[in-house]
Amino acid sequence: MNYSINEVPGRLRVTTPMMLGNPLRAAAVQVYLKALNGILSAETNLSAGSIEIRYDAQIVRSEQIIQILTDRGYLSPIRLDQDAQLLSRKISITKDKGRTIVTHIMTAVIP
Repeated sequence: MNYSINEVPGRLRVTTPMMLGNPLRAAAVQVYLKALNGILSAETNLSAGSIEIRYDAQIVRSEQIIQILTDRGYLSPIRLDQDAQLLSRKISITKDKGRTIVTHIMTAVIP
């Protein structure tokens, strides 16, 4: 699965296979993001599996938006089935040479 996050102040472009060709998920994230304080626009591209988010950097930080997308499953490469028991979840967001790096670690017991 390919994920990417491109960022310039006030704009994020996130590519995730969770949205690739999935109009329901794309519409849901668009509606959700547009309702958040500080989000100016959220436009999806189903064929690319991407969403471009324009935001007011004085109200919301890019890290917060990435965290929201991660929490809602758009940047989570691992999906647990309903019988799995999640033991821990750690998400870290770092910046390196102008890139945003999201590390998502989940520990679970899968019967």
